[in-house]
Amino acid sequence: SNDIIALQIGNAYYMGSSPRIYKFDLNGNKTGEIQNAIYIRLIATADGNLMLGTYDDSNGFDLALKKISPSGALIWSKVYEKDNLFISPRVLRLMPDGGFLYIGDGHDQSNPAQSAILVVRT
Repeated sequence: SNDIIALQIGNAYYMGSSPRIYKFDLNGNKTGEIQNAIYIRLIATADGNLMLGTYDDSNGFDLALKKISPSGALIWSKVYEKDNLFISPRVLRLMPDGGFLYIGDGHDQSNPAQSAILVVRT
């Protein structure tokens, strides 16, 4: 789902509903917007950035993680390619050690009746 989510990072709130993330000050005034930030899951990182749990459809339908700055600049991106799997992002959690747990589910494209789960731990 693309539920609206609110995150506080420092003196700003980030609220989003893909494909936009809006930035507000602590008084609720809109101070910025990050456009084209397509995501399924959105969390704040310990270093004050945003982590997008998304997908990459350039070579199938693969899970992807994208770390962006509060201004929307891409810091890094990683695609988790798995042949013949159609995977949708479901869970993205920050772990106590600063890594991430990212889980998606879907099916095998060559056998749609075959369910698949992909778990990534960074």
